[in-house]
This record gives sequence, C-alpha cells and structure tokens, in this order.
Amino acid sequence: MKRLWLVLLVALVSLVGLTPTHAQPREAEARVLFRAGARAYDAGKFDVAVQAFEQAYELSPKPALRFSTAQALRRQYALTPNPALLSKALTYYKQYIAEVKEGARVRDAAEGIGEIQVLLGQQGEAVQAGTNPAEAPAQRKGTLNINSSVPGAVASVDGGAAIEIPTFIELAPGNHRVVVSAKGYQPVTRQVRIDAGRVAAVDPPLVAKAALLTVKADAGAEVLVDGRPVGEAPISRPIELKDGEHRVVVGKNGYKVYAEDLKLKRGQKKTVEADLDMTAQRVAAWVFFGAAVLSTAGGVVLTVTAITKQRDANTIKLGADAVPRPMTLEEANTYNQAIESRDNLTGLAAASYGLAALSAGVGLLLFTLDEPALSAAASEDTAMLLVNGRF
Repeated sequence: MKRLWLVLLVALVSLVGLTPTHAQPREAEARVLFRAGARAYDAGKFDVAVQAFEQAYELSPKPALRFSTAQALRRQYALTPNPALLSKALTYYKQYIAEVKEGARVRDAAEGIGEIQVLLGQQGEAVQAGTNPAEAPAQRKGTLNINSSVPGAVASVDGGAAIEIPTFIELAPGNHRVVVSAKGYQPVTRQVRIDAGRVAAVDPPLVAKAALLTVKADAGAEVLVDGRPVGEAPISRPIELKDGEHRVVVGKNGYKVYAEDLKLKRGQKKTVEADLDMTAQRVAAWVFFGAAVLSTAGGVVLTVTAITKQRDANTIKLGADAVPRPMTLEEANTYNQAIESRDNLTGLAAASYGLAALSAGVGLLLFTLDEPALSAAASEDTAMLLVNGRF
C-alpha cells in the first residue's frame, strides 16, 4: 500500500506541471480525475480507479498514470480473476518502461511484468507483448465521484437524500444534478454528464457563508471593524465578515470609545450594542459652558443695576425738573454714593462678561478637542481594553 501511494504521489506531481492559476482546462480536469482514482483505489474500488486513471491519461498523457493504472488493474484482478485485466496491465507496464526508460518506478514495472507473465502462463494464456487486449464489455452505467475538502460536507444527486462524501455512485448515462453543501457554507450545484463505463468527478470549492454583524450605537458614531471604517451609525444593513476573530470599535466625539473582540462562526448573526458614555472632558466642557451662561447672566444683572444707580444719581443732580441745581450736603453724599455704586457695578459686570468669555472659550476648546482614539482602540496591541469594553 505504501509503495502504491508513493507511485500515486509521483503521478500527481507529474500532473501538476502548471500551477492551478495558469493550468489549461484539460490539465485541471486530469488532476480531478487522478484524485478521484486515488480515492477509489483507497476505497477498494479498483475498477473505478482504472477508469479514472485512464480518463486522466486521455487528457494528460503522463507515463506515471500508466504505471498507476497497471497497479490498479492488478488489484482488480485479485477480486475478479479476468486475464484481460492482466493483459492490459502488462501493456501499460511496458508502455511506462518504454517512455521512462530508467529511474522512477521502472524496476517495479519490470517486476510487475514478470509476475503477470507467470500468472498468464499458469492460465495457459498466450499473450504477445505490446498487443492491445480486448476491451471489457461496455458497461450500462457510469461512476460519479463526489468529494469536498470541507469536513462534514454532504451531497444530493437529482434531488435525492443527502449522502456523506467522499462517495462513489453508479448512475445511468445522462445528465445529473449534484448539490454539495456543508454547514456554514453556500451550497454549490453542478450539472454532470455521466457516460457509460466512465468516471465523472465533482469536487467543487465551497464558499463559506459570511457572518452577519449588526452594530447599534448613537447616531453619528463612527464604526470600525478590524481597523477598517464601515460607516456611521445607524448602519442600515448587517456587516458581512469572514468567520474568525474580529474587533469592533465604536466612537463619537465627546464619548468614551467602545471596543469589543468577537469570535464569529460561518453564517452566525451577531448584534453589538455599543452604549457610549460621555467623557470627563465633555462633562467639563459643559460645566464651562454653564459657567459662561451664569457669568453672562450675572453681568446682565450687574449692568442693569449700574444703570439704575446712574439714574438715581441723575435724579439727585437734576431734581424733578431735570434742570441742574445746587445740591445740599445730604444730596451730595447720596449722589456720590450712587456714582460709586455705579462704577463698582460696572467693573463687576465687565469682570462677569470677561469670565463668561473665558469659560466659553475653554469649554469650546475642550468640546472641539474631545475626539475618540479610534486608532488606538482598533490596534490589536493595545493594552487599554477594559473588561466592560471601554477606554
């Protein structure tokens, strides 16, 4: 068994003469058939392996395929002792030696020829070297091999029940519908033509279903996934992501950054609710804005009071007739007190307006510069991530 797998490996390497990106369609189909033959051999279906190897040789005539086919023919002969199988194997061994000449598996092929000749001699078969034996009778059915690299994948043929794969199915000639599916992957449908006595292989690549992430946050909040901006909240449609680990970061001016690490599965639906808390800097900005409003209100009150004191002084100085007149000593003292109060109130009003302007300026500065540190939060190396997902 180990020796055969070495041969199969050599055959596969010889088939991969071109990379999948640049390979011609015939080369790619030959590789699929070769893998189907290898799986059939491993499953003990040597007749199917022979068919698959021969079809692969038709598309890509590599000598190693002839050797692999001869090996499968000998295995099939052990199950169904038909001398025609040995005759065909003998032909393929000789063809392999003629093309390769030395090295590789030439010695094994020569040993195989010797063993076949002994077996044919024991049966009294006169086989001439290099002649093509009679072909086996045409089969009424063909063989379909379905495989997938995704563990747990299943297949359905012509709408039938799901079948575990890899599998080999005998089908009547004609077109058949094959659906390959797996949990967390998009199903793939293929139309396959089955010919009598031949092998068809289906091994479609399955595309994983995207995980769907919904982010709920305050309107205007910026959302980053794995450091990539995906839009501002509210985001109307779920975000499609590959399965695996992801970091979601949500930030808005004046609010603490929300960050959460997720591990999503294929096809999973996940909702992240980012409740943003106001930063201390934004709270301080609102405090300064409040102080500015209060200071302005105080300045207005002081200004109105100063104007009232000025009116009182004018009344004392001019009298009821609004004509300048001499003041008594008592009136002069009252007048001077009113003027002094006016001046003090005017100074306090100016100070209040100045304090209001300063408070408003500081508040505006704090408000403007309170931007979220989204880049730091999106970095996988950050050590600032807290238990509750906030910075």
